[in-house]
Amino acid sequence: MKPADSITRRQFVKTSAAAITAASVLPPTRALFGAEANPVKPKQRYLSDASVLSVGETVNGPARVLELKGRKGINPQSIHTAIKLVGGHTLNEPKGTLVLWFFALEDLAASFVADHMKMQNEFFDNYTFLSDFEMPRDYYAPAGAYSEGPDYWAYGTTFYALMAEALRTTFGTTCDLERAPGFLQTADYTLQMTAPSGALFNFADNGSGIGLEPIMFWFARELRRADLTQRDLTRLKSLAEAVTAGTSRDDGSRMMALALLWREPSLATLPPSQRALTWWSAGGSQPQAVMRSAWGDPRATFVGIKAGCADDSHAHMDIGSFILEANGLRWAVDLGRESYPHARANGIANAELFSTKQDSKRWSIFRCGPESHNLLRFDNAPPRVEAKADIHPMADGEGAPGFIVDLSPVVRDQVASAHRQFKLHPNRSVAIDDEWTTGAKAANVTWQWLTRAQVTVTADGAILRQQGETLRLRITEGKGATVEVEDVSRPRQAWDSPNAGLSRILIHMRTPPGNTGRLRVLAEPSPSPLKP
Repeated sequence: MKPADSITRRQFVKTSAAAITAASVLPPTRALFGAEANPVKPKQRYLSDASVLSVGETVNGPARVLELKGRKGINPQSIHTAIKLVGGHTLNEPKGTLVLWFFALEDLAASFVADHMKMQNEFFDNYTFLSDFEMPRDYYAPAGAYSEGPDYWAYGTTFYALMAEALRTTFGTTCDLERAPGFLQTADYTLQMTAPSGALFNFADNGSGIGLEPIMFWFARELRRADLTQRDLTRLKSLAEAVTAGTSRDDGSRMMALALLWREPSLATLPPSQRALTWWSAGGSQPQAVMRSAWGDPRATFVGIKAGCADDSHAHMDIGSFILEANGLRWAVDLGRESYPHARANGIANAELFSTKQDSKRWSIFRCGPESHNLLRFDNAPPRVEAKADIHPMADGEGAPGFIVDLSPVVRDQVASAHRQFKLHPNRSVAIDDEWTTGAKAANVTWQWLTRAQVTVTADGAILRQQGETLRLRITEGKGATVEVEDVSRPRQAWDSPNAGLSRILIHMRTPPGNTGRLRVLAEPSPSPLKP
């Protein structure tokens, strides 16, 4: 390959940035170069087909042969695709060996002693190119939401920031990686997705717990915001106390040392930023929204709303689902991920476990499919996985902020249109207002609410009780609506885990052809005790 056929270092960074969130999924790969008589000008070996692989080298996962401007190479098509090459890191390789997708940090650290990394090298701008992305994907656009969810956020975001920081400390520029749409705004993401109980809004394959996130110290330094690290400073203090006492803890981080490198003590003198009570992110593959009645109040009402599509990494059939907290307890729950080892050991092949096709066996897993989510359903049919639902804010009337989710694309095979509205009232109650229009056929409509509370059916809905608190579900509109409660704690399939204490509240309605149906449910938490 001639130097003119390659791309510049800056272009390499931008075209490779789309894979940065997969930096720990795609293993560090040995470069496709061999030792030459002139080690500064290495020969490039493209993996254009399996025949050029050496013994022990494999491509695992979806991939294609990409031909661009006369060059060929294997192009991974999934974050789960890994190119396994013989050899490990590049420090012991011949001069001229580079990393395929990313600069390894050890390469950057050695950049001033390695001939092939010196700026005065005439081939400094030459890099292997196996990506057809001209710019990084808008993973965080427009407002900082992360499509895989808050439990996965630090995983990819930390490596993205490390790449930017490594470029800055080595070459004096980040190549504007931190200016990707929504990236700096994502500093608030996990804080907004944390409910008053301290548990995350754990949609899709997310867990509800959150550990130390050293990446928050990087954002605090970049944005000059001390409030971003308050939670992690508290956790660090608790971890230090546990270490001193010899107590075992599992909420640390392998990146903990970065908190020391990135912490800026001078930020403590700055006034805290005021966070909004409502937050949402349109666009992207997984639009999300949250509402809360207050910050800093463990009894505050919190609603997390999930739109988007099911055909995405770690996604569930949870389009239009939500969670609800009040009085320090979670009343409408999301179960999060099924144990990957458990599913694999009990009949779900790995390829099926991560396939999001319409007929994938993944959707037969209770926690992944529609049965386990707080949804509006028609004839118990699954949503269209490739279709996407969007979220939009509603007018804040009388101090009641709200959001509307357009479900119509997702349920287009079932009804002509469908919408969900959520409103948070000043008294901390939440109104869930569903409206749909049938087409040429009637629809059996089912409204689902998953909870671990004790449920008692009433004449106009249900009363939920747990830990001395109550939440009343009152049907204020819904002609012919009936209510039932199911025990869904036992596994349905061999690959399902048990869900201790889990019940599912079902509201049933039937809508004739060519008619509009409406169901309005008001969730009313018990009043907070009067302050002395």
